Amino acid sequence: MQADDIVKLKIMDVTSGSTLGAVTALLVDGDKRQVVAVEVDGGLLSSPEYLPFGSITSIENDVLTVASSAVFIERAEFKSARLMNNLSGRKVFTVDGKDLGAVH
Repeated sequence: MQADDIVKLKIMDVTSGSTLGAVTALLVDGDKRQVVAVEVDGGLLSSPEYLPFGSITSIENDVLTVASSAVFIERAEFKSARLMNNLSGRKVFTVDGKDLGAVH
């Protein structure tokens, strides 16, 4: 699975079997150099929610599963992270600045 394939995946609560929304972007912490959460659409009248990446129980086919909807947290918890909805083609560098290639 490619990084961009995660965006638009549906999120399912495995406890209740309900769909909680769809991934709209990845939240990347530049200091930690890792994906820390996914942004989930909030629907027409609500704001987005954030699902910590470590709370994901599986990513299969076209669904991402979580134990329950209680795992969502506030955006403020990720102060140094920024949203990215398109990773393909972005350059990857080591801490020393060596070019490792691009995200596919």
